[in-house]
Amino acid sequence: MNRMLASLLAGALSTVAAADVIDDWNQLFLDGVRQSGGVYGPLAPVAPGPVSRNAAMMFTAMHDALNAVVKRYKTYAPMVPCPLETDATAAVAQAAHDVLVVAFPAVADAAGALLKAHLSSIPDGPGKESGIWLGTACANGLHALRADDGSEFDPGYVPGADPGDWQPTPPEFLEAWGPGWSAVTTWSIASGSQFTPSGPAGFTSMSSFLASAYYALQYEDAREYGDLFSTVRTADQTEIALFWANDRDGTFKPPGHLLDITQTVANDQGLEVVDKLRLFALVAIGMADAGIAAWDAKYSTEIDLWRPITGIRAGDLDGNPETVGDPKWIPLADDPFNPVHTPPFPAWVSGHATFGAVHAAVMRNFFGTDEISFTITSDDTPGVWRTYDRFSDAALENGRSRIYLGVHWQVDADDGYQVGTAVGDWVSAFELGLLGDLDGDGVVGPKDLGLLLAAFGQSGATDLNDDGVTDAGDLGILLANWR
Repeated sequence: MNRMLASLLAGALSTVAAADVIDDWNQLFLDGVRQSGGVYGPLAPVAPGPVSRNAAMMFTAMHDALNAVVKRYKTYAPMVPCPLETDATAAVAQAAHDVLVVAFPAVADAAGALLKAHLSSIPDGPGKESGIWLGTACANGLHALRADDGSEFDPGYVPGADPGDWQPTPPEFLEAWGPGWSAVTTWSIASGSQFTPSGPAGFTSMSSFLASAYYALQYEDAREYGDLFSTVRTADQTEIALFWANDRDGTFKPPGHLLDITQTVANDQGLEVVDKLRLFALVAIGMADAGIAAWDAKYSTEIDLWRPITGIRAGDLDGNPETVGDPKWIPLADDPFNPVHTPPFPAWVSGHATFGAVHAAVMRNFFGTDEISFTITSDDTPGVWRTYDRFSDAALENGRSRIYLGVHWQVDADDGYQVGTAVGDWVSAFELGLLGDLDGDGVVGPKDLGLLLAAFGQSGATDLNDDGVTDAGDLGILLANWR
């Protein structure tokens, strides 16, 4: 049956290398992030939430377009029926284009040129026209699905005035970004609060957290390692801080860095196009939910935690005798020769750590192992390459980098890693599964065939092509994916 799928793929994909289509649109998405900079505002397009949401929009539309043709994996939105001769490359490219020009108008001209280049190498005819129509339909379907998801809602935010409460940070003193992002409709998890810890390291009140010996250790760790003039941070740790920073305008931001890593690993592993696009879509869905989950902890709990630059300078006011305030403390992020600055939202949990953990979990689940080596670079440190032997190694280093940069406490990274891992495992288990795997065991076999035949003539989960009824078309899909 795998030969049948290979034949279907070969017939559906045009002479354009489909894997290159995925890479091309991923890189243009990253350029969209780079070119859409500007200070954080209520709906800043390059804030972590919108970037991750837009990535999920684009890659699920591309995934759905491809799988409407080859019918290998479950689509995210209802499957769009298309003629047998539909060109999948045209569909994937058109879907990517139609999402990207809405997400990042700054690259609309480049997106038009890229689409033209992909379509120009496909012979004119019904297959090409059907592919263009299908791509547009899948993009429109995702736009309709997310039209009222709450991503444009800004409830405003008034910072607390007590010790521990988040405050706008120097030098910009920007207003808080994303106080309503936790209410954005999730992509896969049940709600933004599904995996939210009860509080930093289990502390449920600010006063008990600040007064604890645990906080004193967190404080000293951040004060020593995050200081611009630190005498304990090594050169490698400084490199790590900047490598994962991803906060400057003109860079691909945290979700973009992880998409770039996804492309590197997918190409290193030689993934076939249908599997590669599924991986991108799973990563993007996971990151979209990671953003919602992290922001739930930041704003929807009892603790909207201050950043180190606030907490360390006010160390004599936190009620903990073990913390000695340093009013002149400067984080590495405020290096005047290489400024990154502290992001404008509460510290707990770390968004970087949450995004990194969900990425590691999705990659681990997809490949069936954490132990895959890869070498990557970063927009923030051009020319610097770092190698990792495990996905989790990169994610943990990503989280720890925020302490070296002086913008987070270690508990932010630890709890963010916990949240992100749970989100990534959830998305891997419940999204974009093998089409025809009706019993959820990861393969298509006799049990699935029995379930489908028993439901012949009915609707429901056995309607694999979403045409309203379980019939011979669904049987053909199941048999094509039999393994």
